[in-house]
Amino acid sequence: MKVLIVHNQYKQYGGEDTVVDQEARAYTELGHEVRLFLKNNQQLKWADLLLSIFNFRSWKELKGTVKDFDPDVIHVHNFIFILSPSIFWVKSKKAKIWLTLHNYRFLCPSGTLFYKNNLNLESKTFRGLMKNVARGVYQDSIFKTGVLAIIYKFNEFIGSFKKVDKFIFLTPFAQDIHLEWHPKLFANSVVKPNFLFNSPKLKKVIKDIDVLFVGRFTIEKGILDVLPSLVKCCHLKIVLAGDGPVLEKATKIIGENQHITLLGAVNREKVYELLGRSKYLLFPSIWYEGMPMTIIEAYSAGVPVIARKLGAMETMIKHEQTGYLYSDLQDFEKIVCELKAKDLSPLSENAQIEFQSRYSFPIGKENLMNLMKHLYVG
Repeated sequence: MKVLIVHNQYKQYGGEDTVVDQEARAYTELGHEVRLFLKNNQQLKWADLLLSIFNFRSWKELKGTVKDFDPDVIHVHNFIFILSPSIFWVKSKKAKIWLTLHNYRFLCPSGTLFYKNNLNLESKTFRGLMKNVARGVYQDSIFKTGVLAIIYKFNEFIGSFKKVDKFIFLTPFAQDIHLEWHPKLFANSVVKPNFLFNSPKLKKVIKDIDVLFVGRFTIEKGILDVLPSLVKCCHLKIVLAGDGPVLEKATKIIGENQHITLLGAVNREKVYELLGRSKYLLFPSIWYEGMPMTIIEAYSAGVPVIARKLGAMETMIKHEQTGYLYSDLQDFEKIVCELKAKDLSPLSENAQIEFQSRYSFPIGKENLMNLMKHLYVG
C-alpha cells in the first residue's frame, strides 16, 4: 500500500519530528511505499498566521501530491501553522485520513492544558476559552493564542475535522480526556503508543547513581517541586542533567549538598550512559505530558521510573511494578527516602519487559500493521 505522511515541522527539531521519521521507516520496513509531505514553521511569517486558519495554498499543493501519488493512507501528524486544517478537504477516491494527536491543542490553544504553574482546564467552556485567549496561554501571545482558537473553532464549525477517518492517541489518558470533552468528534479513535527505533546498547557498569533526572529545568517539569525533598535524602546519589529557565533557582536550593550533582545540558549519548549507571529515573512533571520518550528510553535500559500520578505518566507506569507513582510531595518523600531498602531487580526486569512488549520497534511495526489491516473497517 501507499502511505503519504503529512507533517508540519516545528522551528526546532523535536519529539514529534522524531516520531514521524521513525514511523516512515516502520511503514517502509512493512513493505509499504512511503512519501513525505513536509512543511516547516521556520518559513512562517506573521502574515502566514492568518492564512493558517484555512490555507488554500497548502490544500492545493497537497491535492497535487495526492493526485500524483494516489495514496491508500494520508497519515497526518502536525498541521499547525503552515499546513492548516485545509488539508483535510483534499479529496481522494480511496485514501483514508488518519491524524495522530501529539498534544492537547484540540482542547486548548496552549497545547499543554498548563498555564502559570498550574493545570488549566478552563477551555472546556467557550467562556473559559476566551479567558485563555485574553491571557495569551500560547507563548504569552494574545494574537497567536487567538489565531489558534479561531483555527480550531472555525474548522470545527465548517466540518474540517469530520474529514478525519481515524484519530490516533498516544495514551489511554489522552484518548479519555478528548472523548470526555468532544465525544462525537473523537468517537472513531484508537490508542497507538510511540516506539523507540534504536534502543540504547548499554554496557554493563556499576549502578552508582541512585536517582537520575534528565530534562528541561522548567516549572512544568516539576523539578523545583521535588528538589527540597531530594536535598533531605543525603544517603542517595542524585544526578540532575539539563538546562532551562529555573536552573539558577534549582542551584540555590541544592546549595552545598554534595549528594546532588548538576551536569547541565547533555547529548543523547551521555543520556544513555547515565541511564546505564542509574537505578531509577525521576520524572516529576506537573502537566499531563503527551508520551515522554524519556520514560520509554528508561524502560529500554531497565530503569524503573518515579513520577507523579498524573496524565500520561499514570498510564505508562505501573506502581510498584515498573516504578513508583506519587500523589503529593509527602508521598514522594516517603518513596524516595525508602529507595535503598527496596529490591530494584524485579522493577528493572519489569521495565525491560514493558519496553519489549509495548514500546520496542517490532511492536511499533506490529501496531502500524494492525492499523493497516483494519484500514477499511470502522
